[in-house]
Amino acid sequence: MNVWKLRAKFMLNMTGGICMIALVVGIVMWLWNWLVPSITGWSNINYWQALGLTLLFRFLNGNILPPMFHIKKRGSFEKMKKMSVEERSAFIRRQLSRLSHEDIDNEKA
Repeated sequence: MNVWKLRAKFMLNMTGGICMIALVVGIVMWLWNWLVPSITGWSNINYWQALGLTLLFRFLNGNILPPMFHIKKRGSFEKMKKMSVEERSAFIRRQLSRLSHEDIDNEKA
């Protein structure tokens, strides 16, 4: 893939991620300001306080990292232990081609 395409894809993903975080924080702030003051009499919160509450909620639930960074439970490792060398090589090639969106089997060794 072209370097510029990779950079553009990275920037698009970063922008999308920042927009998603801003949206979630905005929803938390809106829900808090809509529900909590009328129920408990507590005061309204601003955007930064809502960001802090969102982070606190993620920490308390054990979801500190975004879903893309969670480590899989060694399922691939257990599968590969039971494979022959040829099957393992084919499995790795399939995984790499899926990640790179290219046909690795056609590359010369």
